[in-house]
Amino acid sequence: MLAAFSGEKLAGEWQASLPCAWLPTEDTKQPNHRPLAVYEARYVGDGVAVVVAESRAAARDAAELVQVEYEPLPAVADPEHALAVGPPLVHEEFGTNRCYTWALSAVCSFHVTERNGLVRKATGRSTSGHVGRR
Repeated sequence: MLAAFSGEKLAGEWQASLPCAWLPTEDTKQPNHRPLAVYEARYVGDGVAVVVAESRAAARDAAELVQVEYEPLPAVADPEHALAVGPPLVHEEFGTNRCYTWALSAVCSFHVTERNGLVRKATGRSTSGHVGRR
């Protein structure tokens, strides 16, 4: 292993938050998003450390030595409850779990044809969309 870093150790090195590809509304609440959690891991899988090594095997061995002490945070799994008043907040600085509200100005009606999977407007004209099956 060449080096190991925590998010807290690297926080001063990051010039800015990771960019958000698209902000859907002007009032979108965009948290400061860093490559690694700095003080609080907010979800399962939130990165907390990085190791640098000369090989994948050495990095894997070093990563297994990383020890993290977690304090459980209150959680809410129901999205409707998350938007209500009083649930645990993912980002306390915003005072809400709502990221944005996007009001659509027009109503579009779509349906999927079983025959060929094309998405068609209610008027019957084809759109460029295609529905695939997994």
